[in-house]
Amino acid sequence: MNLRDEQLELLAEWINIGMGQAAAILHDMLQSPIQLRVPQVAVATPGEAIAHLAGLDADELSAVCMQFSGSHQGTVALVFPLSSTAGLLSLLCEDSIPSSEMDAMKSAALTEIGNIILNSVLGGIVSLMETHVDFQVPFYAEDRPEHIMRAMTEAGGESHVIVAKTNFSVQRNAVEGCIIALFEISFLSKLGEALERYLKSV
Repeated sequence: MNLRDEQLELLAEWINIGMGQAAAILHDMLQSPIQLRVPQVAVATPGEAIAHLAGLDADELSAVCMQFSGSHQGTVALVFPLSSTAGLLSLLCEDSIPSSEMDAMKSAALTEIGNIILNSVLGGIVSLMETHVDFQVPFYAEDRPEHIMRAMTEAGGESHVIVAKTNFSVQRNAVEGCIIALFEISFLSKLGEALERYLKSV
């Protein structure tokens, strides 16, 4: 199953609303304006999603992954180039970090950023669908694109992926990274129905 262009455009709007809410929270945390671009959304197979990840032009990626369950099950992840993690970490930690603590601090800080964004984005989609899911504790990983995608498909056992690609920047330190949020979901048909109901109501 795929989504029509009008449905994808509406989904992009809802994802953008979630990203805007996350940006407001991150602004309070970072004390710096956050700029977000409207996501580009596509429905893909896991193999096609790997190609999207490869488009980040990085051999190794950072990912914050979070599984959800309840009325529906799946996995959602926030993925960005590993090379951008140092700049993102410097936003949260103004003081210099000893090298012995760098890995643990990076994992904790980036997981927190990912948790905020994933909850905001997925929460908006769940609200649109008028359903309920429970979020599990997110975890941080660094790996190659194909390995990240394989871990997601093994965790959720799903066959479709929604890829939402967006760019963000934090003005104070001019950090710019490319985020791809992967929604591995089995309820694509239910999402399509919810989007169609919304389109007919406006």
